[in-house]
Amino acid sequence: MTGWKMTMTEPTLDDLLADEIMQPIMRSAGVDAAQLRAGLGETARRLIEQDVALPPPTYRSYQMHLVHLGCC
Repeated sequence: MTGWKMTMTEPTLDDLLADEIMQPIMRSAGVDAAQLRAGLGETARRLIEQDVALPPPTYRSYQMHLVHLGCC
């Protein structure tokens, strides 16, 4: 993931979870990628329910979302 800073694009959650530094961090926290993804999703859901303003998604995150859904 060291290259993302050079491209000036925001890393996706998949980028962050795939980063080599995240494995020992998740292991020390006792969570895996699926648990972290689920927890972040739950947090986002709660923020939306509480009408907390979230930053707009970036174009790249939108593209990755479409790819994840199998749209593109």
